[in-house]
Amino acid sequence: MLKFVLRESFLYTLANYTGLIANLFITPLITPMLRAEDYAILALFHAVTGAVSPMGNLGLINLFQNSFFKDKEHWRSRWKDYLGFLLIYRVLYAALIVGALILVLGDDIPRDQWLEIGLLILIPIIVFDMIRVLGMRLCQWQHNHRKVHITTAITGVSAALVSLYTIRYLEMGYVGWFYSLFTAASIQFIFFGYILFIKEKIVPNFYFSLKFMKQRLKVALPLVPHQSSQFLLDTSDRLMLKFMNVSLGRIGLYSIAYSFGLYFNNFNGQIGTVLSPIYFQIYGEKDPNGQNIVRSITWIWLSMVLIGGFLLSIWVKEIFQFLYRNDELVTAYPYSIFIIMALCYRPMYTACIDRVIFEEKTKSILKISLVGGIINVVLNLIFIPFYGIEAAIFATFFSYMYIGFSGYFIKDVNQFITINYYPIRALTMIIVAAFTAYYCVELPVIWKIGLTGVVLLATVAGYFKYGRKLIAIVNRYQIKPNQ
Repeated sequence: MLKFVLRESFLYTLANYTGLIANLFITPLITPMLRAEDYAILALFHAVTGAVSPMGNLGLINLFQNSFFKDKEHWRSRWKDYLGFLLIYRVLYAALIVGALILVLGDDIPRDQWLEIGLLILIPIIVFDMIRVLGMRLCQWQHNHRKVHITTAITGVSAALVSLYTIRYLEMGYVGWFYSLFTAASIQFIFFGYILFIKEKIVPNFYFSLKFMKQRLKVALPLVPHQSSQFLLDTSDRLMLKFMNVSLGRIGLYSIAYSFGLYFNNFNGQIGTVLSPIYFQIYGEKDPNGQNIVRSITWIWLSMVLIGGFLLSIWVKEIFQFLYRNDELVTAYPYSIFIIMALCYRPMYTACIDRVIFEEKTKSILKISLVGGIINVVLNLIFIPFYGIEAAIFATFFSYMYIGFSGYFIKDVNQFITINYYPIRALTMIIVAAFTAYYCVELPVIWKIGLTGVVLLATVAGYFKYGRKLIAIVNRYQIKPNQ
């Protein structure tokens, strides 16, 4: 099984990195045409949409997943009802986003550009996004990942080329990014719409039972605050920086550092994409050895991202100097280290949260995700006025550590976790690695080469002492055929 997970995760990453690499190649070409303020506007746009996005599916996306794995014979009819309800609701959702964007960016975007940008935003929100998300999820849950790989690669390259053309040659500034986003959404809608509507014959049912939807929303709605926590953790800090009168230039630097951290999170996230359906299968089989398999996978995953994150962090200064041919933008590199290391939380978090979602104990999740998001907001409100973007960085790191590990100590959550995942050990390793990387980033290059060699030798030794045993446990589990 480990071979399957690594292969599909690598292909996901390769597909995503096709677009990312294309973006990295065009970055030196477009940055001379951009200002830090352009990055700030894009970051604030994502912050606003991130704030409203948890309302986009009202938590029902998790019920799509549960019905797929639990309702073996009737999941398609459930999906039709959910989809019909959501497509009607998306009109209201689009209005919420437009209102929020006008409130936040009304003074920063010229009035004569609002109609153009508005159409580029609204059409995907109302028409494209739910179909794109459901078609992609369906392929993933059927372990049919190749279709997602191919579409992602094509989408990424196309979007990068649109950015290059609109920003460098048409000199459209940040508006070029909106054309890029529209292009990506359109391509994916066409592909996944075909899979959903034509191949699987899942078309929206607009005559759904209101009583049924009311019952399902009681389970789904507690997941809205859970999904809101991602905004509170990832993007709310941009809004607070703006409203606390931090300059757009400084917000832009923070956004560059955060975005670079998310490049690292790409592979991390793709592993989660492949593993979550496997976790749900394991939980559904009620195998007494299932928790041991999940724990073994979790620690293999954690070891990979921890080693990769540390090595990336100690070399981040040189990477920034190569990528960002702009003296102002290069100065953002120290901020990215704690973002990269914070994102190592995901393996422990996924193992815990997937279990609770499978059991449909959605209210218990709020003690992890929502509380973690609130902690981030409170810390930002207290410390940003004194320490600026540095406060936002450390608040984000602390909050990710909370959501990654708190579930193992909360009674309503850990009742479903019947074996020890060693969360304290994992938490300590991430914190130590983060601070070590922060101090090592300024070492001379020759020292970094030596340190990299030491880490790789330690990795080999760890594989022979612990890794082989964990891999043997994981490989005994067989992936089930597609539904």
